[in-house]
Amino acid sequence: MLKNKYVLHEEWDLPEGRFVLTKQLTDDRLLFKSVDLSADEILTEEELERLLAFGEARRIRRSLDRRGQANRYDRVDEVGPDGASDEARSRRFYCRKFDELPSSLGEKGLREFIDMHSSEAKRRGIEWVPSASALYRAVTERGVMNNRPLKVMESLSGKVKRNRWPAAVTEMLERAVGWFYSLRTRDKGDAYAWLRAFIKRANRLGRVRYEGTWRDLPIPSYETLRTRINAAENEETLAAKFNATVARRSRRGVRPTIQAKAI
Repeated sequence: MLKNKYVLHEEWDLPEGRFVLTKQLTDDRLLFKSVDLSADEILTEEELERLLAFGEARRIRRSLDRRGQANRYDRVDEVGPDGASDEARSRRFYCRKFDELPSSLGEKGLREFIDMHSSEAKRRGIEWVPSASALYRAVTERGVMNNRPLKVMESLSGKVKRNRWPAAVTEMLERAVGWFYSLRTRDKGDAYAWLRAFIKRANRLGRVRYEGTWRDLPIPSYETLRTRINAAENEETLAAKFNATVARRSRRGVRPTIQAKAI
């Protein structure tokens, strides 16, 4: 049992680069694999805590709850009445295969990965085959590991609705983003749970106060909040969540630029 309830398959920024927590070893040791599968890193929980304290490690995303189960709001796909497009089904198929057995995220590795699974995709009635670059964008930008809602796989080109959330919900989303960045230990799953509780409470109070005239406020999806949190990441918000040193290193780097010594 992990003492600090770290969740397997979460991504981490470590001093050596981006890694995925893949296994718990004996003596409270944790096995991390780099996202391109080129390197392993073994840390004790105490060492990981020390890196976190000094801002040298950062948990990137979390798609499971504290019991290691898929979040309830990830289990239902949000698909329009006309069903999902072939492109969306294809993106999710390859992303889920990647989550099950990751490959290198390089162009060559992704091309080989697509070739490996294209026959199965066709057997499932999926005709559209993504390019290596398209799969890279889908894996890194559409959902997170083991959390690939079909809705986020659809192309939004020409389909984005402006200001589709009521003003009150938009304000609550902004407050949830601020709540996430106001404390180091809060992750995106915590922020989404806070947002849901906030909106549900507002709806309960509204029904009591306004009775039959109250229209319940809609609850945005986890992906909506995650996208807004990522968009709000900058030096100022990172400094609020961690500290000024971490924010400066993340946004500006830690090494000086190359200076010319001679012509």
